[in-house]
Amino acid sequence: MQSLFVSSHYKNSPNDLLLMSDAPKHHVFALLPPLSKSQGRLPEVLVSIQVCAEGRLSRSAQSQALRRGEMRPSGDMIPWTLGQQYPDSSFGSLAGVRVVRIACHPSLQRKGYATEALKQLEAFLEGKMAGAADDDEESSSDEEESGDEEPAADSAESTANKTAALHTERIAPKKSVAPLLSKLSGKSRPTRYPSARER
Repeated sequence: MQSLFVSSHYKNSPNDLLLMSDAPKHHVFALLPPLSKSQGRLPEVLVSIQVCAEGRLSRSAQSQALRRGEMRPSGDMIPWTLGQQYPDSSFGSLAGVRVVRIACHPSLQRKGYATEALKQLEAFLEGKMAGAADDDEESSSDEEESGDEEPAADSAESTANKTAALHTERIAPKKSVAPLLSKLSGKSRPTRYPSARER
């Protein structure tokens, strides 16, 4: 996917890889050809799309930014820009997705693949795609995972234990690694985005 972004002449840096892999609001989607079970290698990516979930700014964050004189704080580019152009504070409370980059395989450009990828992404974000889970399922699974953790008894003691653990930590391969590619029908949407009818 990164090679598609590079071949599409986007300004690229090593930080872009970190952003795509670690930033909670950034997501990368790929349009792939049909897969066969006998295929023993990863398929060639046809279209790659990097998106950023934006919006849902609190009124306090908006008012603090205005008081500090920040015209465009980092992140949430569309709500800040629209809020600046139109004197309406409700723009920041809306949610949406901004396409950061989109790249199509050079041999498939101008053949409708990028348009199809955007249509499928829109259907996924609106919850129209079969098998797309809602936020409620995602948040309940997150709660179940976090319920297994033991609460820290004392913050000072906990900090001391963490520091000691860093000195004795053993680096080893992970026992279970998430798959590199997963079907979109099995994923849950990053956040609930209202459809055009709900707005």
